[in-house]
Amino acid sequence: MWILLSRILISKKNYSNFFTTLLRKSKSLYFESNLKKFEQHPRKNWDILREAIGKKPNVPITELKINEATSNGPGPIANEFNNFFSKIGSYKLLMR
Repeated sequence: MWILLSRILISKKNYSNFFTTLLRKSKSLYFESNLKKFEQHPRKNWDILREAIGKKPNVPITELKINEATSNGPGPIANEFNNFFSKIGSYKLLMR
């Protein structure tokens, strides 16, 4: 009984290792072929590289809520970020 169980576990481990190796090689070939295919298209190459490292696309900020006040649109949001980053230095000095 134990011999059969140990053989099954070893067999499962071997198949798992084989599958993992095959998956890695397949991903590598996929990205290599796409990079070669689009080598004259820098934008597409960057998209492929982002996909390879698993980076998600940037999502634009459409609304910002600070102290129950909501800012919409690029101008007001930029101003809120500017206010925050211009004041953070003085807050850090006070915290020392």
